[in-house]
Amino acid sequence: LLQSALSLSASTLKTKNTTLTTNANALTLNNSSILEVEGTQNLDGVFPDSTSTLSLSGNTTLNYSDTLSIGTLELENFALTLDDAMEGLTVSQAVTLDAATEQIISGDADLSLNGGITVSAGTLSSSGGTVSASSLSAGAAGILNFQGGTLSLPNGATAVSGATFTTSNTTLKLGGTLDIADTWVSTNTSLSLTANAELSSTAAAGLATLETNGYDFKLASDTTELTLANVFTLATGTLSTQGADLIFASRADISSGATLDATVLTGAGGKLEFQQGGTAAGTINASNAVFKIGSAYTVTGTLKTNSGTIWELGTADAPAYLDLSGGTLELGGDVTLDNILTNNQTKFKLNGEDATVTRYEGFTLG
Repeated sequence: LLQSALSLSASTLKTKNTTLTTNANALTLNNSSILEVEGTQNLDGVFPDSTSTLSLSGNTTLNYSDTLSIGTLELENFALTLDDAMEGLTVSQAVTLDAATEQIISGDADLSLNGGITVSAGTLSSSGGTVSASSLSAGAAGILNFQGGTLSLPNGATAVSGATFTTSNTTLKLGGTLDIADTWVSTNTSLSLTANAELSSTAAAGLATLETNGYDFKLASDTTELTLANVFTLATGTLSTQGADLIFASRADISSGATLDATVLTGAGGKLEFQQGGTAAGTINASNAVFKIGSAYTVTGTLKTNSGTIWELGTADAPAYLDLSGGTLELGGDVTLDNILTNNQTKFKLNGEDATVTRYEGFTLG
C-alpha cells in the first residue's frame, strides 16, 4: 500500500500473486532495477524505465491497464502469459527463448519486441493482438504459432528446417526477406507488404490474399511455389517469380504500369497459372515459362513470350481463350494461335528471334 510516490533505483521488487494498491501514486523502477514476478500479477501503478528488467521466478500471467514498457525480459525457463485485457507489452532489448518450457503467450494483447526475438526452443504465440518484432528467427526446436491478429516483421524473419511456423486467420505485414525453409503452415493468411520483400521456401506455400501496396515482391527461387486463393490485383510495382510457380486460384488483374515477371537469368522459368481469368493492362513476362489459363484472360497491355514459353490455354475439351484485342504480344519460336483472339488493334512484336505462327483460320492484326 503506497501513501506517496516511490522510486526504486538499482533494486529488486519481487511479487507473487501480489495485490498492489498504489492509490494513484507511482511506483517507478530505474537504474537497472529488476521486477521479479510469479503467478497472476496485476502491475497497475508500476512504471519500469528502459533500463529495467522483467524477470520470471515462475509461470506468470501478467495484467496491466496500459502498455507495460521494459528494457529486458528474462523468462528463466518459465512461461509468460499476457492477460487478454492487457493493452500490451513492449521490450526494448533482444529476447531469447532457448528452453522448451519458455513461452510468451500474448493472446489478444499487443507485443512489441523492438530488439527482436530468437526462438531457439520454446514457443511464441498470439491469438488476436499485434506482435511486432524488429527481427525474428526460429531454430529447429522453436515454435511460432499465430492464430489471429497481426504479425509485423518490418525486417523479415527466418525459420530453419524443423521449426514450426503456423499462421491462421492472421495478417502478416512484411518487409525484407521471409525465409521459412519447409516450416510454414498457412491457413487463411493475408500478406501485406510494408517495403520491398522476398519469400523463400523449400516447400509450397499458400496465402489467402497478397497486397503489395506499391512495393516489389519476389519469390526467391524455383522451390518457392506460391498459391493465392483470393482475388489479386497488382496495381503498381513488380512481382517476380524467379523460376517458381505462381498460381492464382481466383481472378488476377495486372494494372497499367505494373509487371508480373516469370523470367530467370538461366534455365527454364516457372509456371504462371490463372485459374479464374482476369485482365492485364500492364506487362506479363512469360519468357521461358509456362503460361497457363483455366478460363478467359484478357491482355490489353503486353504479354512477353519467346520460343521457351509453353502455352497451356485450357484443354482440348474445355479451351480457355486468351483475348489480345488491343494488346501487344511479344513472341518468338513456334506459336499456335488457336484459342487466341485478336483484332485490328492487336500488335505482334518479334522478341529477338524468328517466329512461326499457326492458326486454324485467318486472323486480324493492327
